[in-house]
Amino acid sequence: MNDQLGLINRTSFYGSYAYHLKLNDSWNIGFGLALGFVQYNIKMYNAKPYDNDDYFLTSSILNANALDANSGFYLYNKKFFFGFSGQQLPEWKINWSNTSGALTRHFYLYSGYNFTLDKKKKEYTLQPSVLMRYNYPAPYEIEYNLKFAYKNMLWVAGAFRHAKTNTQLGKKWQNNSFCGMLGVTLSKQFTFGYSYDYSLANIRKYNSGTHEVILTYTIFSKKGVVKDKVQSADEEELNTIDNSMKTNIKNQKK
Repeated sequence: MNDQLGLINRTSFYGSYAYHLKLNDSWNIGFGLALGFVQYNIKMYNAKPYDNDDYFLTSSILNANALDANSGFYLYNKKFFFGFSGQQLPEWKINWSNTSGALTRHFYLYSGYNFTLDKKKKEYTLQPSVLMRYNYPAPYEIEYNLKFAYKNMLWVAGAFRHAKTNTQLGKKWQNNSFCGMLGVTLSKQFTFGYSYDYSLANIRKYNSGTHEVILTYTIFSKKGVVKDKVQSADEEELNTIDNSMKTNIKNQKK
């Protein structure tokens, strides 16, 4: 993944693993872990310094590397889901040429509910959800989402985000951004998604919005293999019953 923000370029590589455990006939829980490497790159020669004699601002490129780890869990059934996760958990130190910093922990709390709009075919679902973010010392954010899906193949969604910020009058809720999203399942392996985020805060004077494209490829699904085995076993059992019925009918005719 590559992110560009002003002079800062952030490139990251992660390897992730998830494991899902069935608690009972209704509830399941999933655990996830991602380990990776982050590289920061700052092209100082693109800066426009006020003091041209400042060597730090006129040097060529600054580089820094850090190891990273993310983790979380996800509790869910057919209707309800709840999850909690953390990013940049090790708070790895970042060393520049003449200064240092550190990655700060990010925490996410996520919950929602699936409503079936058509009770017969169960093709249309509406999913309201809430996402809370916290990253000290930044203000915590709350995001309200509404997602409409058709057969879990095509979906559109909208999100509104606001944050509690510190002002001269004290802490105050401030509208942060609005986001529109859409996605489609292309096959059993491929999923495509796109989102556009438009800022409602003062930063919109310097930012026309952000675009995000997501392409997911599933290499192996244990659940799918089990499902295929169960389906094959059911078909075999039905064929056995059918052949047995045909044999009985023939014997009765004799």
